[in-house]
Amino acid sequence: MSDKRQIYGVWLIERQTGRNIVSRAYSGIEIDMDLIAPFLSATHTFIDKASHENLRIIDTETSRYVWQENDYLLFVMVVSKQAR
Repeated sequence: MSDKRQIYGVWLIERQTGRNIVSRAYSGIEIDMDLIAPFLSATHTFIDKASHENLRIIDTETSRYVWQENDYLLFVMVVSKQAR
């Protein structure tokens, strides 16, 4: 896979608590994965409560954060923007 098309990290998070169940950093993430999971969960909850909409994607200059959810779990993946 070229440097322009890659997965940086994935998280499986318990939705009610924000607890990191499983995570994996592939590249480009130099932070404690357990530390970032509650932040990702809180961001999702804030958007849901503030706007009554589901958070699906946040784009930065070079990365895309993608959320998928069910009643119990959040799945978050960070990819390069070119990895569509």
